[in-house]
Amino acid sequence: MQAGHHISNVTIDYNKSETYRSEYSTNELKPITLSSVELDGLKLNFSTPLTFYPQKDESGKYLTASDDDYSLFVFARDREELEKELNDEFVLMWKAYVAEDDVKLTPGAAKLRQILMNNLMEEG
Repeated sequence: MQAGHHISNVTIDYNKSETYRSEYSTNELKPITLSSVELDGLKLNFSTPLTFYPQKDESGKYLTASDDDYSLFVFARDREELEKELNDEFVLMWKAYVAEDDVKLTPGAAKLRQILMNNLMEEG
């Protein structure tokens, strides 16, 4: 080996199926504000827009967003996917809790149902 060209302990795995990002761009960590959500023809409008502050998870592989009032935690590989997950979760919660009869819900589920009904309105 020639002097000045010493390389050791380098491993390159070209077969790795996933790409991990240790840093996200500033844009990906900007707040996400939802004023409405829509899925499968159901559109819901927030009475007051709801803002989420994306964070990196401890591994640096995913973006996360959460809201304790809605018992909501979502994660995704990028901002676009995170926005879609948030959108879909609100519509699915609406379908699961607001459409359900109160007497069939646990106290926690009934509380979430009331929060959804107070903050979202079905369009159309």
